[in-house]
Amino acid sequence: MIVLAVSASTIIMVPPNTEATILSDYCEDFEFFCEDETPSPPPEEPPTTGGGGSADFRAMFLTYVDHNAQRNLYNQKLDSGGDVVVMHLGLNEAPSTTDMNAMDQITSVPDSRKGLEFFSLAEIKKYAPLVEQRGWGIISYDLEGISPDAEEEDPVKAVRQAKSYASAAGIQLMVAPSQKIVSSHGAAFAQHVDRFHMQSQIHQDNDSTCTFMRDWINSRIASIEKAKPSLAGEITAQITMTNYAASGKTIYQTAEDCLDRPLTEGGGRADGMSIWFGRQQFDDGTYSRLLTYYENNYS
Repeated sequence: MIVLAVSASTIIMVPPNTEATILSDYCEDFEFFCEDETPSPPPEEPPTTGGGGSADFRAMFLTYVDHNAQRNLYNQKLDSGGDVVVMHLGLNEAPSTTDMNAMDQITSVPDSRKGLEFFSLAEIKKYAPLVEQRGWGIISYDLEGISPDAEEEDPVKAVRQAKSYASAAGIQLMVAPSQKIVSSHGAAFAQHVDRFHMQSQIHQDNDSTCTFMRDWINSRIASIEKAKPSLAGEITAQITMTNYAASGKTIYQTAEDCLDRPLTEGGGRADGMSIWFGRQQFDDGTYSRLLTYYENNYS
């Protein structure tokens, strides 16, 4: 394990296959570095047949996972009915031409629902024109602990500024804030965004039935839709395969349950879900199996 001492203003360079846990809060804020040992894969899900439901899927394209393999998987599993693909970049990481070309080659999803995701306003400003030049439609603002202090301290102002950069480029703004920022400011900046993604994964181990996470997602979506009714249909939540296994369950069982419950219970307000994964879960096939399960049943 590599332990990093960082501040929000520090430029960090981490080996692509490194997933480190610093403190419990950092494990949420830097969730893409957190990875527990993954148990043996469950039995493989049947092949995707499409048309499993009306929920969208927010697919992550990760720069440290083989780009050709991700392209092939998403061409097999995603559909054009509402699924989205977002390339997640590390802080101060520039998108490579190779990765962007692989994104172009994902033909199962229209270009209008592809985009890039960054942690800072400076990156949103710099790369929004590139998104438009590629013919894609979305830039995503991952506002959380690794973002600059000033942006975390006034997220409403930061999101408003991000929206101005997206609008100037003629593309949509998606926000993907931490659950802390969703809880404290989500409804306040909802009016400035076109798509809303909630990093709800920290709640998936709050209980063994995913009831808390279900209720948290439903209540947050209700407040966001009240603030901006037109966001109905554009709000997604997230589970993770890298950590937060519920008591008595494997991480796969936890993740599957926490896909099901926000979509089917308590009003089922989530418009779609996203699965965070690491290189290990991609390479051992567990991410593909869970994605297949989701697409068969919900998307």
